[in-house]
Amino acid sequence: MRALDLTGEVYGRLTVLHRVPNKGKFTVWLCQCRCGNQCQVTTGHLRSGNTKSCGCGQQEGLRQDTGYRHGWYGTPTCITWKAMKQRCNYPNHRSYSFYGGRGIKVCERWDDFENFLADMGERPEGYSISRHDHDKDYCPENCSWAPENSH
Repeated sequence: MRALDLTGEVYGRLTVLHRVPNKGKFTVWLCQCRCGNQCQVTTGHLRSGNTKSCGCGQQEGLRQDTGYRHGWYGTPTCITWKAMKQRCNYPNHRSYSFYGGRGIKVCERWDDFENFLADMGERPEGYSISRHDHDKDYCPENCSWAPENSH
């Protein structure tokens, strides 16, 4: 019996690129998500609709925050912005207890990526966002880009 070939097929936000080595008895496919990430998904999860994205669709505010409307999605600056919001807003995030769990918030202005970009500028290579006062929120007056490993 000839194996099913899903190459090129689209399932939700995922486009199947090619088959990869099986995981146990399951056939696995490398997929490209519309957000730019790649992930591996089994045939069953694709065809049943259980997996429709790399996981980006499960994040709060996907419709507003994806970056599609401003063209910065997947850039280091946008990734930093999303990570900052996640560690402050998502109780299930691995770092939430150090940020949102301590009451650290992202200022309302920075709910919009364009405002974050206007205030901070593009993230320089080798830099990350740094809060000057670690007990205060992420906001323009408390943040700057700092060389990674310097804070």
